[in-house]
Amino acid sequence: MTNILEKIIEEKKQSLILTKKEKSFDVLEKNIKVQNFFNFKETIQNNKGISLISEIKKASPSAGILINDFNHLDIAKMYINNGATCLSVLTEEKYFLGKLDYIQDIKKKFKIPILAKDFFIDPYQIALSKSYGCDCILIIIAALNGSQADEIYSEALKHNLSVIVEVHDQKEAEAALKYDKALIGINNRNLKTLEISINNTISIFEITLSNLTSQGKLDEQDFLDRAKLLCSMGKTVMITNFQEYYKLSEYFSKYTNKKVFLTMGVDNLIKVFDESYYTNLDGGILEAFSKLFTKNITILLYPMLQKNKIINSLNLVVSGGMKNLYKYFIKNHRILDISDYNRTYLSIFSWDVLKKIQSNQRGWESSLPENVSDLIKEKKLFGIKELQ
Repeated sequence: MTNILEKIIEEKKQSLILTKKEKSFDVLEKNIKVQNFFNFKETIQNNKGISLISEIKKASPSAGILINDFNHLDIAKMYINNGATCLSVLTEEKYFLGKLDYIQDIKKKFKIPILAKDFFIDPYQIALSKSYGCDCILIIIAALNGSQADEIYSEALKHNLSVIVEVHDQKEAEAALKYDKALIGINNRNLKTLEISINNTISIFEITLSNLTSQGKLDEQDFLDRAKLLCSMGKTVMITNFQEYYKLSEYFSKYTNKKVFLTMGVDNLIKVFDESYYTNLDGGILEAFSKLFTKNITILLYPMLQKNKIINSLNLVVSGGMKNLYKYFIKNHRILDISDYNRTYLSIFSWDVLKKIQSNQRGWESSLPENVSDLIKEKKLFGIKELQ
């Protein structure tokens, strides 16, 4: 039985046959030359605070018509006036009632990066969408086989377009990781059945008690304030007494066989590859790594700025005896760099912000997202005092 995704893809194939006859590559390239473009990915990365991609959509297969008096320019203006970082414009015509013209119209009135949200199955669509002014295209892993996705991705980069790779489950997420210049988006809707499950992604913030000690004693207030702040933001907080990452990895492996990503900074990864870190373990570092790098565990590495140089997995220096082991994990994609970061944030350190808060210094708010600094003030966390 044909599912909705297969129907959409088949319709797209047929419509492209007609479009190719109407608009040759030469025509598209001429139109591209008169458009203005923005770097979608860099706009997201360089934005201070939370980046918001606001979607302009008239209809969908699951909900039908969403807006009867649909006006894409009015919607774009509303989003921009309320702080949208970028726009996502549905351009699929039959099921979502979208148009590429919407992108062109918006670009004429507003200066904002735009994602052409469509079912990209043919490299021709890259030039077609760019000819209307799009800055980013979407690769839906569920709609393509591996070679098709590779081809679309390469063509987009060739046209200097940003790419968002959409995934729905663990298998698709693993397939998307090789597109290292793309942003990855998680769709909790199964495009084949249109069913939604928020359980596809669970984000857990671990607070380790052993890292919150001061002169051998637990700083209870600091611990409580961290937990309170994260919970106030709607985050799931996990409190442990694990001193080593392999113990955390071992814990997760007992309860799930789904993909688990451990996010850590460069300084912590250096410790992971330091043999002295495992002196209390009979099997030493090899026993620790057999627990840390189980088949479903991958490390996501947040970079570090050191003397104006970005330190990541590619130039990180580990101790001599660990070099080959480190190269093995890099080669097998068990350690992956976080690429969509904001460089300006790398100069911000939590200990420094905390010091400023506790010493009543002005200006610490600029180092945090606005909603976080507001929560700290509202709940009087981390020893904050009212400025006189």
